[in-house]
Formats: sequence, structure tokens, C-alpha cells
Amino acid sequence: REDGKILSMSNTAKEIMASLGSVSKDGEYSDNVLPDAFKTMLSNCHCCPTALKKTCHGETTVETDDGARHFEYSATPSLIASDDSSQQEEDVRITTLLFQDVTKAREQQKKNAYLAIHDPGTGLLNKNGFLEQAETIMMENIDDSYLVFACKLTRFNRVNESLGHEYGNLLLKQVGERFHKMNMFKLVGRSSLDEFMLFRRIEDDSDIIHCAEQIRAILETTFVLRGHSALIGVHVGVASDIAGELADEITEAAFVALYRSKEENSKYCVYSPKMAMDVLRRRTLEEELIDALDRDEFELHYQPQVELKSGRIIGCEALIRWQHRDLGFIQPDLFIPILEETGKIVELGRWILNTACADAKTWPDHIKVAVNISAVQFERSNVLEDIKIALLANTLSPDRLHMEITESLFITEAEDIISMLQDIRAAGINIALDDFGTGYSSLGYIHQFPLDKIKIDQAFVRDLPDSRESLAVIGAIAALARGLNMDVVAEGVEEATQVDMLINSGCRIGQGWLFGKPMNAANFTRFIDEAATPLAKAIA
Repeated sequence: REDGKILSMSNTAKEIMASLGSVSKDGEYSDNVLPDAFKTMLSNCHCCPTALKKTCHGETTVETDDGARHFEYSATPSLIASDDSSQQEEDVRITTLLFQDVTKAREQQKKNAYLAIHDPGTGLLNKNGFLEQAETIMMENIDDSYLVFACKLTRFNRVNESLGHEYGNLLLKQVGERFHKMNMFKLVGRSSLDEFMLFRRIEDDSDIIHCAEQIRAILETTFVLRGHSALIGVHVGVASDIAGELADEITEAAFVALYRSKEENSKYCVYSPKMAMDVLRRRTLEEELIDALDRDEFELHYQPQVELKSGRIIGCEALIRWQHRDLGFIQPDLFIPILEETGKIVELGRWILNTACADAKTWPDHIKVAVNISAVQFERSNVLEDIKIALLANTLSPDRLHMEITESLFITEAEDIISMLQDIRAAGINIALDDFGTGYSSLGYIHQFPLDKIKIDQAFVRDLPDSRESLAVIGAIAALARGLNMDVVAEGVEEATQVDMLINSGCRIGQGWLFGKPMNAANFTRFIDEAATPLAKAIA
């Protein structure tokens, strides 16, 4: 009522008032019952004759010992007509107050708003929050220039797999804490599982180098995870807004530089426009590779392998080629890494095995075919089973299929790999180690691997006959192979003058443009048929 007397109160309203510490009943005055926030709210509703039937809506907050309580309300002023029996001389002005507790709803809204821009695992900004706040800072300080650092942890998966996801999450939290403690960045965000974003104003020309080195230093210090020690590393990409880019543009550029840093295994990489073209090309290839096999765009080409002394063709290496319908010929070094990263190399590898066996079946029995097997195929498929299926489907003898592997296969879990190779070798398939001398293996422990051939990388052959150092390396490899009863294949033979040197060094087999470039199956079949006389003519 206008004098503050409460005419009527619902049971629900009485329960809410009781929860706020007020014992109320009909006939009490509002000043004795309502919290201060409600009194203020009522006074703001302007309950005067001019405001009659104009409802006030709003929200108010009541502070309690248990925290803030939020209420939505509506207050509607009205008149009660005079009643002669009650001896009222004029109409009575009253206000009807409706309210409800919306505390849980507001807390949920607040939580949702927080999660919309924060990563729940680390409490750092997520990508949306990072970009939003970075853009705000840049707009408010348009005369300043800023840097975005994109960081990707290395060896994080090892922690996750060896200690478990709980320890992996703990590591990510500690990474975020270390970034904050550096006091070098206005914003710290997490983009994905093991990728982070950092934002700062450019101070001087040495900022990039200094920050990148500090990032590496602080992350390459041992982490302690509930008694367990973990050592990780980081790749860093950097971009700036010196050309007036938006926050999302320089962040995207920083990640482009990050991926280049990862590819090159460099400490850090600064974005350049050329990188964007490379990334666009890569994305295009990734999309096109999805169904390239279904479009029959892949083709095997075969490069002859010859016996150096006689010039006789004894085999070939199967090399994958991609002839895109629009983009034309695409180099293997561009699409093979993508296939390996996505796992599509497994499907393509099976196609290569089957196609190589089918083609080899049409050639003379003494012609062997060598197929390259990726380390990813060993990780994600049963290579021996794939080989057996291809041989059986084409009724090809196992001794006509040779398998070529690279030294990277032995970086991790060498014992398991050796066991697999022994099973493959036991099935009658010869194994060659490709590109020897440029990777991880050494002359000291190559004897541990079940191999039949060592292929000397063309980098050594190319320098012949001028490089005594290359000749010494080739001689050492050939001597080792001879002692282990292995054949030696010299790759990249392009000049006749190289042949005698290779023979004298102990190489039995040669491969290179001197004997023939890679060619499709039809041309290679014709090449074999036309080689009625030994290729010694070409060598001579």
C-alpha cells in the first residue's frame, strides 16, 4: 500500500523472505520485511498517480552470507476503489510486486559466458576469446603494433601416452602458468590440444628473437607432474600486424609460420607471404587427395635396375606418380608427406602393392620389382598381410617382390620393427634399406637389421668421379655390405664414367638416368622387350 503496509503476501514470497532472513506476515510494513535492494527497487518504480498501470520490470541483487542472490521482478501500481462500508474517503493506491529467484539461471549464464571465451582445461582464453580480446586491444591502441606467437608442444603425446591423460592435462595447465609468469604477454590462449597463442605489443626490433628464445627456454625446463619428470620442447611461429591486419589474420599467419617451423624443425619461424601460398597449396592438395585414388589419378612408374658389370636389366623400383586432372603432375615430395600425416598412405600403399604385383606378373621371371613401404604403413596396418594378399591375388612368386624401407623406420621401437621385418623376410620377400648414409643409421649397428640390400643415396653417387670423400663412403658401405652378405645398389647413376668407379668400389647393381628414367608400365614392358642385347652398349 502507499503507506508501506503489506496487504497480502503469497506463501512462496514468505519462504523467499525467510531465506533472506526476514520473518514476514500480512499487515507488516515493507520497511520491516523487504531487503534494502527491494526497497530501492520499489522507490524507483515511481508509484504515483501518473504512473498507474505502468509496470516496472527489472532485476536486483541481494547480498547474503551465502553470496549474491539474483531476482527478477515486476511492480505494477494500481488503485483500489473506495468502499463506503469500509469508510474509505478515496481510492487506495497500491503496488503489486512479483519476483522470482533467478540465481541459478544467472550463475549458469555467467558460466556459459566464461566457457564461451575460455578453455575449460587450463582456464586460458580459447581461440575465440583470444581473438576477441586481441582485436579490442588493437582497436583501442591503433598506433601500436603487435605480435602473435603460435606455439606447439613437442613430445606432449609421449607424456599423454606414458603417464595418462590426467598427467597430460596437468602438464597443459603448468604450461599456461609458465606463460603467465613470464609477464611478457598481454594475452595467453590455448588453440587446440597442444597449441598455444601469445599476444604482446612490439617493443623493439629484437622483440621476436628475445621472446622466441624465452618461450623455448621456459618450456624446455623440466616439468614435475606429481613426482614424475617430463621434458618437452616447442615449435614457434610468429606474425605481426605491421601491415594493419586484423587479430584473426595475424593469428592465422602465426600458425602458418608455426607449421613451417615444424616442417623445417627450426627453433622458430617468422611469417612471410610466400608461406601463405604454400599453405593454400597444401590445403588444396589435402582436399584433392581424398578421392584421387577413386578418380584413377595415380600411376606407377618403373625405373630400371641393372647389373653394373653386364648391363643386364634385373629389376626396377616402383615409383608413385600423381597426374591431377586440373593441376597436372604433382611431385611425390609434395603429396607423400600429406598422405602419411593423414594415414591415407595405408590405402594407397595397398594399391601400389597390388598394382606392382599385377604389372610384374607380365614381365620375364628374372625381373624383380621393388616397392617402397612407409613407416606409417607399419604403424597403421599389417604390412605382411597386405603383401600376402597382393601376391596371392596376382599369383606372383614372393622372391620377385622386394620391399624398400628407410632408416626412419628404426627411430623408435626398433625391436618390434626388426621382428616384423624378420617375418616378412621369412615369407620370401627381400628387404632393401633405401637412401643409406643420409639418415639415422650408422655403419656400426646396421648389422642388426634383417636386410638383403643397401641402397647408397644418390647424393654420394652424384659427386663421382670428382669427390674422393664420396668414393670413400661408397667403398666403406660396400665393404660392410659384402661382410654381411648384402647386395649394394648405387642410386642416381647418370654418367658412364661413374660405372667403373662403382664396380671397383664393390657395387653390383645400379639405378639412374644412365640406364633409364622412370616410365609407366607399358613403356617399361617395351623397354624390357627392346633390350635384346645388354645395356653394356649404353655404358660403353
